[in-house]
Amino acid sequence: DGPIPPTTMKCIHGRWEENKTCGGSRNNLVSYAKNPQFLLTLSPKTSREDCNIVIALMQLRRRCVRHPQRKMLQIAFVLFKVQEPVRQTVQNFLKMEEVGSSGPYVNYREVFGRFQTSPGHYIIVPATFEPNCPGSFYIRVYSDTQTILREL
Repeated sequence: DGPIPPTTMKCIHGRWEENKTCGGSRNNLVSYAKNPQFLLTLSPKTSREDCNIVIALMQLRRRCVRHPQRKMLQIAFVLFKVQEPVRQTVQNFLKMEEVGSSGPYVNYREVFGRFQTSPGHYIIVPATFEPNCPGSFYIRVYSDTQTILREL
């Protein structure tokens, strides 16, 4: 099989803020565009192979003394290929190329997806199913190539 290629890991913290960045699912693209957006840049490998990446979205526990019954949010993310490394608008989301997602929205602590894709710029959009559900999260990206991960 050969040697296992080295893996890089990037991690970034984000928040869904009520009435600001809690856009909800793509059922409503106008509000979906308000969700946090993260730029992922994959550097070319020395060979002409595609990049292998794993993206994980983990919501932080919603501990609250006044509301101990709070449940995990229903979360998911979508990965889009983009030409320009800028924040995307509603109009862009209508025609953007979806590379993949973590799957359906679920109330798990963490969701992830594994992708094989070409070098370039991508947008990761983490979202809750319902709009206006505040919370904090981490996004981790594991890759077999050099990566840059930053919030837009």
